[in-house]
Amino acid sequence: MRRIFFDHALLADGWARAVGFDIDGGVIRAAEKGALPDGRERIAGIALPGLPNLHSHAFQRLLRGRTEFITAGREYDDFWSWRELMYRTANALTPEGLYAASRQAFVEMALSGITTVGEFHYLHHQSDGTPYADVHELARQVV
Repeated sequence: MRRIFFDHALLADGWARAVGFDIDGGVIRAAEKGALPDGRERIAGIALPGLPNLHSHAFQRLLRGRTEFITAGREYDDFWSWRELMYRTANALTPEGLYAASRQAFVEMALSGITTVGEFHYLHHQSDGTPYADVHELARQVV
């Protein structure tokens, strides 16, 4: 069992100072208010519960940085031009590409403190529109 200490933590009954957490197998087994670090691992910061992302389209991580600006000659770009790029990106994805994009999105979320994701997955066909032999192929890649 590992014990780590935080200066502050948001617990079920509110904010607490000097909190020690007992962690076993990546699971918090106990939290002790007023705990003293006694030379063990201390984190100067705040412990918060994992955060939820209630609406994710993991594959759209591939669009990051490609649509948030106005290009000369395209000053009238709007939702429809974004949608065109989004579908072009989606239609170019292979199962392996979707897996890689989803994995990257979920890793970035986890590193940011997001521990629960409501994924809205709507890619189901090959780029030419035909279904995969396994109709759940792309969903399995996201999972």
